[in-house]
Amino acid sequence: ENEKLNEEVRAKAQQVRQYKKLADSYKAQVGERQRGEEHATEIGREELLQMYETDKNQLETQLQGTRNMIAHLSTQIENLTKQNERLKEELKQITMENEDLRVQYDKLFLENGELKALLTKHNIPVMEA
Repeated sequence: ENEKLNEEVRAKAQQVRQYKKLADSYKAQVGERQRGEEHATEIGREELLQMYETDKNQLETQLQGTRNMIAHLSTQIENLTKQNERLKEELKQITMENEDLRVQYDKLFLENGELKALLTKHNIPVMEA
């Protein structure tokens, strides 16, 4: 269960990294468009500005979507990490309980052996399960 949660956390973290790379790519595209504006001579300034505004708005929308997805994935990672910690604590508790039961079993096993020896010593038949 913990390994499954760890895999989910790793997958979500990979998605966050991919979205961050995508966001950087969008920023770079906006920068390229701005540099292209300085070299444009054939396209009228108004047309170029309109194209730039359209591209900029689209990229900003995509960037905001990416930011929202990163926030969502970060929340999921945080929740999965907390769940993983809770499961680790539960596992620790179960392990301790298991060890207690093992100690009790060992004591009963020894007591049973002692009882069998006592019954045998007094020639009382012992029925085996």
